[in-house]
Amino acid sequence: MTGPCTYLPLEGHPQVGPQDVLDLWVGEGALDAAQAQARLPEVLHVAVTSAGELAAVSTVHLHEDPQLRADLWFYRTYVGVRHRRSTVAEGLLRTTVELLEARWQDGRDRRGAGIAFRLQNDGLRAAHREAVWPRIPMSYVTRSPGGELRVRWFAGALAPDPPRAT
Repeated sequence: MTGPCTYLPLEGHPQVGPQDVLDLWVGEGALDAAQAQARLPEVLHVAVTSAGELAAVSTVHLHEDPQLRADLWFYRTYVGVRHRRSTVAEGLLRTTVELLEARWQDGRDRRGAGIAFRLQNDGLRAAHREAVWPRIPMSYVTRSPGGELRVRWFAGALAPDPPRAT
């Protein structure tokens, strides 16, 4: 990695733009061109090194989770190959949680009651086994073939109503 990163929204970013994100995803084989183009509107933040290199990208989309019976922001992050042994993923997650929770708290956007993601990296899962992560309070929910589900409920979010008897 070539220095610390800044974490800013992609929209209006002074150094990188949508084409840089597409180039990263497609160039590193993370997504094909059609998938990358479809996911581009979901980009929220980018991590850029002090040298101006795009290091990582975070995306969110609103998702109704059937297991939790709640609308949550589903979070994804992609860290470029050269930056995988850094803390860039943690910085992006923290920045995204702070922004979405602030929007929830001030009423600008109350569509998602929290943020969820699937931790798919076995190395990260082994290194961070706490049920609730101390640095970014994300709670373990379950493990499935798609990865380990982690959730952060925003302050003031209510648990869903119990299912109706049929």
